[in-house]
Amino acid sequence: MNKKTNKIGVRGLLVDNHYLFYEIFQKHIVVLSVWENSQNPSKLKL
Repeated sequence: MNKKTNKIGVRGLLVDNHYLFYEIFQKHIVVLSVWENSQNPSKLKL
């Protein structure tokens, strides 16, 4: 399941109990953060 973010180009992917936030470029993918879902979402900074 994908998660929308307020940052343009940043995507989130649910993997078990974690969200993997990433950005896709022409030749590579950059992982920005791995976030455990039990954490307070207001503390997430991308």
